[in-house]
Amino acid sequence: MVIWMSNTMKEADHIDYACLKKKAAEGKFSHDNISHSLLTLMESQSKVYDPKLDIFDSCRTLPLPQEQK
Repeated sequence: MVIWMSNTMKEADHIDYACLKKKAAEGKFSHDNISHSLLTLMESQSKVYDPKLDIFDSCRTLPLPQEQK
C-alpha cells in the first residue's frame, strides 16, 4: 500500500508521520491492515473495525473526533 497525506490530513487525523514511517520500515503490515486503516481515514464506523489492525491507530497523537463521543 502506498499512502500520501497532505499536512492538513495529517493534522486532522492526528497522525505522527514519523511514527508511521518507522512502523512501515519494520515491514509488519499485510493486506489484513488495509480495510481497518481505511475505515478511520474515511471516518467510517463499523462493527468489524479492529484498532489492532489499523496502521494509523498507534501513531495518532490524539483520538479522532468520532472516538471522543
